[in-house]
Amino acid sequence: MGPIAKIIGKDVAATVLHEAADELSGRSNRKWAVMLLAFLIGMVVAVIVIKRRGGTLAIETDPRWAEIADAEFSA
Repeated sequence: MGPIAKIIGKDVAATVLHEAADELSGRSNRKWAVMLLAFLIGMVVAVIVIKRRGGTLAIETDPRWAEIADAEFSA
């Protein structure tokens, strides 16, 4: 990533954080920054959960799903 992209990225991040702080303190009526921050935090949490589970969240590898599928298809 080039130096221009880093500078723009830092400026955008600072703007979002500043707007979110203004929204939470009541100085701004817009809600986009708080929603964006919540979405990004959710993404980070999802990545952490996926990595801790071994990198898979496939339903086929879940033993509970195998039990349900076997019961339904054998009936």
